[in-house]
Parts: sequence; structure tokens; C-alpha cells
Amino acid sequence: MGLAGEAFWNEHVAASCGALAWMAAERLVGNKPTPKGAAQGSVAGLAALASGAGYVTNWGAVIIAWVAAPIAYFATLLKLKFSGPDDTLNAFALFAVPSVIGTFCTGIFAANSISLASWPNGFVGSGAVDGFPKQIGYQFAGLLLGAVYSFSVTAGLLVVLNKTVGLRIDEDSEATGIDVSEHGAEAYAKAPSS
Repeated sequence: MGLAGEAFWNEHVAASCGALAWMAAERLVGNKPTPKGAAQGSVAGLAALASGAGYVTNWGAVIIAWVAAPIAYFATLLKLKFSGPDDTLNAFALFAVPSVIGTFCTGIFAANSISLASWPNGFVGSGAVDGFPKQIGYQFAGLLLGAVYSFSVTAGLLVVLNKTVGLRIDEDSEATGIDVSEHGAEAYAKAPSS
């Protein structure tokens, strides 16, 4: 199997294992596993392996998904407990948390047998399991640099937007509902009152 096939297969494995791990976490806390949970677990598994799909073996993909998806599930529970359901897409818990875990774990599970296929000029892209523990530090440094860059650019954009068009709508529009005041339509039909 070529590198693209390996990456494709690893993503499939991660999505499947993420769904199973999320449902196991639901069951662990006494909830009934749900199709919505399976879908969220699949997304968490995909996000966890996105940075390392072409660098880890199949068993590495399984471990990364089995670690990341339950942590994303518990991050979702924490978010709901402390901030409420304001994050409609659950972006932080489903994308940021597993992505950080997956990027870090790529430093552990990156394998020469996979990464040499993508770097035929002798670059060794192995992780700690394959004898190169420094890769964990490189992954951590990349995570920190990415976080600093993302925060800085986002903060700069928010300052510019706040000075120009503003970040919030007025209180009357918010009380009426953004779907009506901004879009001129109701997002959800109301049941007729009797």
C-alpha cells in the first residue's frame, strides 16, 4: 500500500475507533450510547489523526483514536457543565482537544516504515516508539507555536472587527432573536398555541 492509501486507511480506522471509544465513554459514565455520540466520536477520531495519518502505523491510529475520543467526550461534558450549550458545533471539544492529543501522539507513534515512504531522501521521521523520542518535543513545540500564532491572529482580527463593525448586535435584536432580527426568518417553527 502506498503512502496515500496508508493515510486513507489510518483515517478510516481512527474514525471507527473514535466512534467505539466515544460510545464506551458514554457507557462508562452510565449513559446510553447514541448515534449522535458515535458520529461525534468519529469526528474526534478523524481530528486526532489528521496531523499524523501519513506518519503512523495502523495500530498507532487505533491507540490515538482510543485515547483522544474519550477525552473529547469528557471535554464535552465539562463544557456543558460550565458554559452551557452555546457552542453549537462543539468545535473546541471535537476538534481542538483531539487535534492537540493527536499531534502530540504523532511524536510517539510516527514510524520509519511509513514516513520514509514520504521522504525518500533519507529524512527519518520516526517517533519515540521507533527510537526517536526528540520528536515528542518537536511536536510539543509545534503545538505551542501554532497556539501562539492562532491566538495572536485571532486577537488582532477581533480588535479590528470590534473597531469597525462591532462584535455584538444590539440588545433589542438579541432579545428578539438573531434569526428574526438579522435574517428575517425564524430558525425553528413554533408550535401553534391552543
